[in-house]
Amino acid sequence: MAFQVSGKNIAIGESLAQRARNRVQALVDRHSEGAYGGHMTIAREGAGFRADCVLNLSSGVHVNAEASSHDAYDCVDAAIERLGRQLARQTTKAKDHAGPPAPKAEGEEDALAKAQGG
Repeated sequence: MAFQVSGKNIAIGESLAQRARNRVQALVDRHSEGAYGGHMTIAREGAGFRADCVLNLSSGVHVNAEASSHDAYDCVDAAIERLGRQLARQTTKAKDHAGPPAPKAEGEEDALAKAQGG
């Protein structure tokens, strides 16, 4: 899957787009496994910029973030930082929801040893 960076009524440079893609790739590598896709739209808003970002993971997690700043690079960094906090929260929720592993029954260990030839 791909992550697209585009400008809304403005032309963004390849440097800004590549920076956003690299930071999202590092974020996904840190918090998830598998494919991802999404897009970021950067627009002028008054005297500054606004970044709207959507990220979809293959695990079914869907996160949105938005940020505003007077500098386009700071705006992108803030939006990706918010995505990181949301992904960390989702990862924690998934781990907490799974709970501790269930204890094995007494006869289950013996059957497993016999099946393995021990």
